[in-house]
Parts: sequence; C-alpha cells; structure tokens
Amino acid sequence: MRTQATTPPEETAARCDDREWRSGMSWRIQLSILGPVAWVCFTLLYVGFWAHGFSLFQSVIVILVSLILLFGIMGAAWAAWGMRRGRSRRWGREP
Repeated sequence: MRTQATTPPEETAARCDDREWRSGMSWRIQLSILGPVAWVCFTLLYVGFWAHGFSLFQSVIVILVSLILLFGIMGAAWAAWGMRRGRSRRWGREP
C-alpha cells in the first residue's frame, strides 16, 4: 500500500509567499532591461539625426528630461511592487 507524501504547512506557506513575492516581477524586470536599452537607442538616434537644429544646451536638456522620465517610470513600477510587498510582510521582524 502506497502512502501519499504530504507537504508540511510551512513549505506550502513558503511556496505561496514565494509566488506572491514573484507576482508582477517579470514585466518589471523586462522594463528594467528594455527601458535603458530603449533610452540609449533614443539618445543615439536623437544625437545622430534630430539634434542638428538645436543648441548644445537644448540637446543636453532633451537627453536629461528623457532620462528623468525613464527613472520616473521605472521608479513608479518598482515602488508599487515594493509598497505591496511591504504591506504583506513585516520587514526585519519575525511573525
């Protein structure tokens, strides 16, 4: 007669916690990789093709504003994840 192995409640809770922790991570990681790559492409295209009519100061401002936008978008995406994670777990304290 075979007995079915049961999973201890601690392992089940750890797996659920791990699944909850990873929820929403894939698109944030993709954003964190593709965002800077897209920004570098934009910067190279801007400097190579579109910046000829602008002064150096204006070109620097366009690049800085695009960098601030990139950081703002990525920061908002990760802050939402961090706030949700912080609510679901007490950091530094054992339950």
